[in-house]
Amino acid sequence: MLSFQLHPVGDCALLAEFAQRIAPDIGAAVAALSSRVLAAKLPGVVETVPAFASLLITYDPLVTEYDTIADAVKKLADAKLHRDYEDAVAVLDRIPKEVLAAYTHRTEKERKTAYGR
Repeated sequence: MLSFQLHPVGDCALLAEFAQRIAPDIGAAVAALSSRVLAAKLPGVVETVPAFASLLITYDPLVTEYDTIADAVKKLADAKLHRDYEDAVAVLDRIPKEVLAAYTHRTEKERKTAYGR
């Protein structure tokens, strides 16, 4: 997941702010974070409001507080990154070592020769 910063918004919301530009990868990251927050069913979370480059997460301040929600959102983002890494390693582990070796070029010259660039 792309990096983001968290900011309090009043006493009942926080804003996850991604890079301030409109781009497909940022929109996808906002949507993914929104889905994760909703799927986690964090106590006190009322709703998520996605925008082009940010996600507003509202919560009931009588049930939870900013720090609790902020920590949970960070863990949700980190957990996804860890799962992606584990998935990539699992795929690489299934590829025979001799196949990986054939596509591994240690020097720039080897890469240019192999790929004609």
